[in-house]
Amino acid sequence: MPRGHFSHIIIDEAGQATEYDTWIPLGGLVGPNTKVVLSGDPKQLAPVVMVNLSKDYGSDISMLKRLSEMACYKNDG
Repeated sequence: MPRGHFSHIIIDEAGQATEYDTWIPLGGLVGPNTKVVLSGDPKQLAPVVMVNLSKDYGSDISMLKRLSEMACYKNDG
């Protein structure tokens, strides 16, 4: 399918997928008008990573958690 074929891409349980796993469906399919929805709970189950070397480079963090910790998503009360 060509890039941009889908108007929306929804990734369920994105809090449990590694960031690399999340990029796989996005990398070749997202076009300039594609809406991306990541759903899940980044504080519930973390991604399961079996290789310690990968953990050293931060691959045990989900994209949902990394994005939710950005300043633009912080609520100052």
